[in-house]
Amino acid sequence: MVMDESDRIFNLFYRVGYKDFLVEGELREGLTVVSVHVGYDERKGMFKRAIYTLPGFTYVTTLGLRFWDVAGTSAMAWLFFKEVDLIPPTTHKVPGLAHIILLAVPRRKILPEDLKIDPMLLRST
Repeated sequence: MVMDESDRIFNLFYRVGYKDFLVEGELREGLTVVSVHVGYDERKGMFKRAIYTLPGFTYVTTLGLRFWDVAGTSAMAWLFFKEVDLIPPTTHKVPGLAHIILLAVPRRKILPEDLKIDPMLLRST
């Protein structure tokens, strides 16, 4: 199996300033929601964002957010494949592709047919 995957954490968040201040959108006319980076939990891979409304910069709540990154996607794939390899664009040099995740040797512990019969199988294995 081959997957084309980008590192969303680095490319979409750190490069464009997500970790600082972000206008999330308009909740209703005259009320805008913004978020501010207030921390990052490396063990959980969770960003902490404080949510405010404008005008008035009124605090609403703090949220923990977990975004999928290329390493997380690779780790998830490892649950189903014994061999996982991550090839960055600087190595594969295929125009238009981001990271490529190569997956080989399926573990075959859970088969698609098993999930059709009992979708709760994932919780019991």
